[in-house]
Order: sequence, then structure tokens, then C-alpha cells
Amino acid sequence: MDRRSFLRSLTAAVASVAYFSKTARQRAALSTAPRAPSHNADAVASELSQFIANPPFTFTYDGQPSTTLLRQWGHGQQVVSSSNGRTEYLVTWNEPHGQVQVRATIVFYPGFGTVEWTVSFANPSTTRSRRLSDVLAADTVLNRDGQVAYVLHHFNGSADQADDYAPRTSSIGANAAQLLFPRGGRPSNGVWPYFNVAWHGAGVIVAIGWPGQWTAQLLLEEDHGLGLKAAMTSADPDDQPYHDINRAQLLDTTLEGGEEIRLPLIVLMKWQADSWMLAQNQWRQWMTEYNLPRFGGRLPGPITPTTGSLSLLPDQEQELSAIATYASRRTTRDRGGYYTHWWVDAGWYAIPKVANPNWFFGVGNWFPDPERFPRGMGPTFTHARQHQMSSLLWSEPERVMPGTDLYSKHRDWLIAPPNGASGQGYLLDFGNAAAWAWMVERFDSIITNQGADGQELSVFRQDFNMDPLGYWNAADAPGRSGMTQVKHVVGHLAFWDELRRRHPGVWIDSCASGGRRNDLETMRRAVPLLRSDYQFEPTGNQSQTYGISFWLPYYGTGVGPQATNGGAWGPSQYVVRSSLAPCYASSVDASTATDEDWEVLDKMNLDFERIQDDLLYSDFYPLTNFSLNDDAWMVLQFDRPAAGTGTVLAFRRPKAPAAGIRAQLQGLSPGASYLVQDLDRETAQVVAGRALARPGLLIELAKAPAAAIFHYEIQPAPTRSGAIGAL
Repeated sequence: MDRRSFLRSLTAAVASVAYFSKTARQRAALSTAPRAPSHNADAVASELSQFIANPPFTFTYDGQPSTTLLRQWGHGQQVVSSSNGRTEYLVTWNEPHGQVQVRATIVFYPGFGTVEWTVSFANPSTTRSRRLSDVLAADTVLNRDGQVAYVLHHFNGSADQADDYAPRTSSIGANAAQLLFPRGGRPSNGVWPYFNVAWHGAGVIVAIGWPGQWTAQLLLEEDHGLGLKAAMTSADPDDQPYHDINRAQLLDTTLEGGEEIRLPLIVLMKWQADSWMLAQNQWRQWMTEYNLPRFGGRLPGPITPTTGSLSLLPDQEQELSAIATYASRRTTRDRGGYYTHWWVDAGWYAIPKVANPNWFFGVGNWFPDPERFPRGMGPTFTHARQHQMSSLLWSEPERVMPGTDLYSKHRDWLIAPPNGASGQGYLLDFGNAAAWAWMVERFDSIITNQGADGQELSVFRQDFNMDPLGYWNAADAPGRSGMTQVKHVVGHLAFWDELRRRHPGVWIDSCASGGRRNDLETMRRAVPLLRSDYQFEPTGNQSQTYGISFWLPYYGTGVGPQATNGGAWGPSQYVVRSSLAPCYASSVDASTATDEDWEVLDKMNLDFERIQDDLLYSDFYPLTNFSLNDDAWMVLQFDRPAAGTGTVLAFRRPKAPAAGIRAQLQGLSPGASYLVQDLDRETAQVVAGRALARPGLLIELAKAPAAAIFHYEIQPAPTRSGAIGAL
């Protein structure tokens, strides 16, 4: 691929954007039921005019603030597209000397009260621009009332901990900045790049789309109201603590002739509701309708992959034997089973000869190990295909270990570890055109040639097990602070965009040490089939489902009925049900599994098949408070109003004293009747919607720990015998 194609792909990676009106009062009515977005051309035109008059981003150019400059520079605007409740505009401002053009792509979603924007800077000249600094992707006011009490609902990101995705609540005090930022350059590493600010039955949901380092700041001032600032930043909060976004090392650079860069995507969703939790269903609906990637033109559906519990260094015979064993146990699709994908994780490539070989030593050898897989991965995935299972293959393109093929041949493409130690490997420079083109061609070949005979890979799994921020900062040239990060982020997104262009039906799985790169730009291209590396332990996994379900309709976990910590975590059924998700990976170790293990595996996967559609594209209601304590109940509801069905997951933790709980279901039609079934019992009962809401569904579990699953579906008409008061 030549440089021109590379730059074209990078330009295509600049995402769509939109603007939040500072004064517009119209808000989309919150509904728990799906609805067609409304079209209000006058409101959109008004917001666009306000965007141009008062841009919600700021920067300094040649020592002068953009609040002054953009009023002086000439601007133009055009409609990019308008359909399906979504209108996209491009607004440009041109610096008089022709060295900088500012471009803002803006998208309005009036039916969801949502606007977004992404800003880019281009130098159309042949000479270097003046200094561009103090760059804020968002610098605006969320609400002008300086006297109201504001509450920030924010969440943990992923950090391989039980409290991954745990909700947090903070009061926003006057004149005290509230800052949010991840660690190490991966956007959801420890802190979630989505949050909800609430006040008096209203609020704004904010999302930052940037698969790199970012900082968001909320500041309440009596005379100005609640302000939001957000930016790509380069300061490492562990090495350089800061309490103001302006000290977070904002982008500070010049632009070479012909160079273009972009800023983070900013999304703001206005809402009105009795509770901020209800507003999250407006977000989930918008995520499903406009953001989740369509693979082969379709939304990702529920899947049940398995690794066969193989180690991270398998060989071909082990793979083929495990597939045969799973088929003999009638778990594969052709035998009436449930597994949709055969998952080959890390370690399939050549591993250098060392005393203690491990999977990560070979990262950078992007070809199948000629000793363990002499015919490549084709035989494994062909055998899986014969049992009606698709292919899923792991990779980590951005990390390169010493001694590998890529390290030896293309050292000039790599960024060395900033502290001189190579234990974490080298970082591939995705901003390098030659490196980017090589990676595209190599992984295009892997997707094309390493699947089943005559088939592409079904799922391309991209991991990222290193913190890149220090690498980026060390590689920045003098006077170009932040540019290595910008180029890498844009190159990474363009890499996925190009692979998706060539292989539109192939899924992309974002892993990044289990959920550490799940910003909105990533979620528009990929799905996280493993939400966290913290797996199996039930209390933590129940809590992760609670937190992440506010934000992402699609995510995955992995578990097996043998993963009980020697029985300390409770029975297999309790452990497995604690990890149910739209992508539900399960397995047993075929070399040690008992008949009972296989029976439990069958039962758990059949449970998942029964409720899998309810876990996806539904409204989410937590029916108990969030808790990581072992003396609590946790009850979660997933409701699909359009289908008239839903699922309740209930967990009595090991030290919960009460044997029963009333769960007041949400989102149901009070006058309708629902057939409610406990999946552990043969019988079902018809219950009035108003009774399921109050006093609620009675859930009783005699032993602890234990889990129950209830499935409900609306009935055509209430029956005299079934319309009872409660279940």
C-alpha cells in the first residue's frame, strides 16, 4: 500500500461529530420503549448556528485564543448526509495565511437529544505552521445554573479487579475541579470514558472517543455554571500528578505542510427522567441504533465460543483432538449443541527457543509456528467448520518482542521502551506509513488464509497488553508534544477501518488486557468479547455485569463449570450464571472433565440459549443496590419492550442472611399479563404486570450462594386464572 493510500485511510478514520447546544431547551422524551427518532430541522439549524458562533472546543494558535481567531477567520459549512434520524455537517475555518484549516464534523441525533463532534486540523500549505497549543476537544458549558446541586455518576474502567466497571457517585462542588483520566494511555484502563452528570431530574451523558490518553474536567462556577473540558493529554498521572486539565500536557505542536491531525470524539446526550439510571436506557438504545458495528451489514448477535480449555501453547493435534472430544460430547452445532466459534488464543505463532517459553515471547512473529502448525491454522478451523463452528484467532499487532521476525527485520518501525528495559516489548509505530501498510497486508493475509478451507477468519481478536503512553511521549520530537500519540491513535483506527473495508463480514474483538481500550471510537468498530481479565469469581462478575450494562449492550465473559476455586466460590451453577453475557464463552478441560462436568456445561449453555436475546439490545434495570459484599443479594433485569420478553438474574451471595427478596420489575405494561418461568422449575405462572412491579416478583433461594433465572413474556390477553397478585 502506497503513502497516498495510507493517508487516505487515515483521513477516513476521522470520525463523525456533533455539538451540544448551550441554550436549546428541547429534549428528547425518555421512553423505555424503542421509538423512531424525530426530525426537527429548525432545532438542528439553530444548534448548528450556535456551534459556529460559539464553538465548543478551544485552542491557541500563534499565541492567540481560538475564541478570537475563529470569529475572524472565514468559514464554510455543508451537509454531509441526512437520513434515519441523523444529520451530519462539516464546518471549516481557514486561517488567512493558508497554514491551518480547522474542520469540525458535527452529527445531530434529535430523536435522542444527542450531538457529537470531532475536530481536525490540517495544513494545506507546503510550509510549517505556527504553534498550535492548549488544544481542548471540548470546552463548553453543560448547564448555566451555578446554584443547582450537580451529581457525577462515573464508573471504574477495567483493571483486572473485582470492582471493574463499579459505579461511583461524586458531588461536584463549587470552584473545585473534578478530573477523570485513565492510566498509561489505554482509554478505559482503570477509569471509564463515559459518565453521566445529573441535576433536578435532568442531565447530560458524556462520552469521549479516543483510544489513547484523555482527561475530562468538570468545574462548577457560580457565574458560569457547570463547565466541561476534555482533551487528549500526554501527562502520566502516576509520574506527573495534576489537578487541572491545563497541567495535563495538552497537545502542543506545529503542523508540517500537508499534515492533518484530529482530536477526540466528544458526545453529549441530554436527558430528562426521574432517575439517571433510566436515562441510561436512552443511551443503550442510541448505542444500538447508531454505534454498534454492523459486521456484514448485521448487528452482532449472541455467540457461545469455546477454547476447549487448551493451554496458550497448543499444537495442531491438540486442537483437532479437543474439537473431536467436544463433538463426541454433542456440544457442537452439528451434534445439536450450542458452540458457535472455536477460539484459538495466544501462542499459535512461532515462539523463540528460550529456557522457559511463553506465549508473549513470540509477539511479532505473525505466522503460524511451523513446528506446531506446519499447515497453518487451516486444519484446526476447517475441522471446527465441519462441526458448524466459526473461527476466532488472537493477535497483538502493536507489541513486538525482541528476537521476533518483525523486530529483526524492521527495527526502524518500533518505538523502544522509554526506560530502556525490553521486558514489555517494543511498540509498533502505527503513525509510520511503511509499518502501517505492512501490518495491513500481513493481517489481511492472516484473515484471508488462516481460516477454514475457502473461508476467511470469522473473528479477528486484537489484544493490547502494554501501556503505550511512555513510549509515545519518549518518541515525540521537540516542539511536537503529543504528535506520536495522535498519529498512533489515528493509524490504529485506520488499520481497523481498512481491514473492515476489505473484510466487511469479519468481526473485530477489542481486548486490550481485558477491556482497557473500550472507548466509543473503538466500540464503533469492534466488540469486547472479554470485558475484563478478572474472570470466574462470582461476586466480582455479577458486579461487572451491573456496571458495564449501563453503557455497552454487547460484551463478553468466559467461564467453565470447573472454575469454582475448589468449591470455595460455590456450586458450578452459581459460578457460571454469575458470568452470563451476550458473548458467553464456556468450556471444560476435556482431559479431566467428569460426566457431571459435561452435564453442568450442557445445562448452563442451554440456560444461556434460552435468555440470550434478552441480554442483547434490551433495557437494563438494576433492581438492587450495587455491592461487592458477600452478604448481599444482587438482582438484574434485562427487558425487551418491543418483543415483550425479559430476563431477571438473581444472586443470593454466600453470606446473605435473607432467603428471599421482592424484585420490583421495571418497564412492564401494568395492564398486561406475563408468563413468568423459573428456569430451574418445570412450571410457569401468568402474572399481571402491575403485580410484578409492586409488590414485585418474589425470589426465594433456600441455600447460599445460589442463583436463579426468571424469563418472562407478555401474553396476548390476561387470563382470569392467571392474573394473580404476585408470584
